[in-house]
Amino acid sequence: KEIVLEGKNCIHVDFFGTNTPYYAYGRASIRVGDEDRLMSAKELEKHILEKNKDKLRWDKEVCEGASYRDIDIKKINWYLNEREKARNVSRKVKIAVKELVTNLNCLKNNQPTRAGILFLGKNPQKFFPNARLRVIKFKGTKSTHQTLDSVTCEGSLPEIVEISEDFIRKNIRLLGFRTEKSFRREDKFEYPIKALREAVINALIHRNYFETGDVR
Repeated sequence: KEIVLEGKNCIHVDFFGTNTPYYAYGRASIRVGDEDRLMSAKELEKHILEKNKDKLRWDKEVCEGASYRDIDIKKINWYLNEREKARNVSRKVKIAVKELVTNLNCLKNNQPTRAGILFLGKNPQKFFPNARLRVIKFKGTKSTHQTLDSVTCEGSLPEIVEISEDFIRKNIRLLGFRTEKSFRREDKFEYPIKALREAVINALIHRNYFETGDVR
């Protein structure tokens, strides 16, 4: 419909729809401030992935080229032991190992899922070279400062977490404090290990594995 806006004759168009992105002349646009600009290929890919994140679960998809032989039985036993300690659930299972792995969403149609390889795989980096964590200690607070120590963590995600925690414990100070109730000293790391461990886990689990770079 025609409207007058600031003394000018304009056309007002109402558009309703939910099937984004919308295209004009074969290109998708994005609104930035008060301007429209064409979306880059990377922005368009990110928008489509975000829109379909509930339908396209990267971790639940089958890992191409992997077979059940790429699953490490020792890591399944490790999981059962850790589950027993954390949840008080007996490590003894009454179902077949393959069925257990399937129930954990680590096996689909007798083939490992991507999550299965990352958590239980013998060599996850064979399939996902970007599934690495690089940890560095700098002399100072900027990444341009001198490197004092570094480690590249590889293996399954639980193994990566453990390697990084060992590195962090080695490279932060252990401080001693006097307690109020006695003359005994209480030792604490200068940064809380639980918080650092949680940060590492979040960085590994919630990252975009479509990106080729590793976590640093």
